[in-house]
Amino acid sequence: AAPYIVLSEPIGTWGKQYPNKEVLNKMAESSCSVMSNNNINTQNQVSAVQRINQTEDSDKTEKVMELMLLEDYRYGEIPRVITNLMEYFENNKLAPDKNDILVGFIYILMLESGFVHKDCTEIVEDCDFNYKRLLRLSKSLPEGWKRHHSYRLDFILKSTPQFVCNITCMTASDDLLVNCVIKDVNSFSVLLDPLMYFTSSTFRIGSFTCQNLDHLSRAFKNAIAFPAKIFIAVENGGICACLQDLPHELLLKIMSYLKIEDVMNLAKTNRSVCRSAQDASLWTKLLDYDFRKKRIYKTYEELKFLYEIKYARELAKILNKGP
Repeated sequence: AAPYIVLSEPIGTWGKQYPNKEVLNKMAESSCSVMSNNNINTQNQVSAVQRINQTEDSDKTEKVMELMLLEDYRYGEIPRVITNLMEYFENNKLAPDKNDILVGFIYILMLESGFVHKDCTEIVEDCDFNYKRLLRLSKSLPEGWKRHHSYRLDFILKSTPQFVCNITCMTASDDLLVNCVIKDVNSFSVLLDPLMYFTSSTFRIGSFTCQNLDHLSRAFKNAIAFPAKIFIAVENGGICACLQDLPHELLLKIMSYLKIEDVMNLAKTNRSVCRSAQDASLWTKLLDYDFRKKRIYKTYEELKFLYEIKYARELAKILNKGP
């Protein structure tokens, strides 16, 4: 009897060449690689779409977030408060010079700090930053703001209208001297160079470019706006978020972590900090930290003198070593 023949192939497949195991393995590997490549391409496409969506979202955010403060000015990006000021000059057919524009910027900076002109009829007693009020009041300058070769602006905080900040500006050579007086007692001043805030020495309305307005904002607010606001808060019996209202013990703790140069500079800011900087316990900690000198109990003058001696010795050692 003939042996049974077992057909491993289905009917209709005879005569075809089947690959061996090695070829089958290579085919399997290639199919896996194709699938992995397809997955990678799909992931890349998804990540690319995500990046495009993120870019579009960021662009939308930038379009929604308009420039609010004077210091946000960049070339080609002008805050609305500056646009309002320029429209005021144009609508009133004024031909302002650099000092006029700078005084207009000072008016805007006072509005940013929470002040309003003393003739403001707004009822809301808000002394913080108010963007809607800033936009509304920046569309015009108060009457009598310019007087021949000088300028006069009077500001108040709506919560304390009895304290009037009289700001006067006058030219001093090529600079602009700004002085603020409150109740004919306390005064603050700053000297500004108009050329620092414009890119060209020649000036014409509608065709000028500003620069360094962030520096102008810091210089004016640190010298006049913030000190005036703090003075009014203290005189009115309130508490202001500033160093001089911190407890004496907390000031000592803060200064104990500072370098000696920073301690001396901080002591020049106001009287309360200067008194705290003269505490003997502070200088004991400074000596202990800088020179590892422990258990020293002396007066402030003796400790400071001892610190100066040791500082001079350390400096002499460094200089004698040379490069």
